[in-house]
Amino acid sequence: YSPSDGWNQGEDCSICTIRPDPSQAHGETWRDITSSADVATPHSFDFQFTGTGIAVFNIICNQQVNGQPTATNLQFFLDGQEDGNNFLHSPDPNGAPFVYNVGVYSHSGLQNGVHTLRVQAIPGMDSLILFDYLQVT
Repeated sequence: YSPSDGWNQGEDCSICTIRPDPSQAHGETWRDITSSADVATPHSFDFQFTGTGIAVFNIICNQQVNGQPTATNLQFFLDGQEDGNNFLHSPDPNGAPFVYNVGVYSHSGLQNGVHTLRVQAIPGMDSLILFDYLQVT
């Protein structure tokens, strides 16, 4: 996780104002961070895996809390190359406050082997990242 000191263990975070229901999260846990549009280096995490595919699942927030950004704006890099399949979500005030198990990225058909996925806030955009879990095939 980058930066390593900026990410929160969501269900245990006492300073977090965005509070999904832990019982709805995979394993009752998630990682979260709010990335501002003006940060020099976008917040990100890397995951190395062996397989032919990967899928990323997040919790999505539709509520506004004290003016904190709740849009989710992500880009993905697979084996060092930008994938081009960005995930953009603006809060929907008519939707459920939180949506769980949202597939924000998936890539299949890779050569079976070791790969690295980077999930990153899109530079220049506010982004709330509520990372829940990955599935590797």
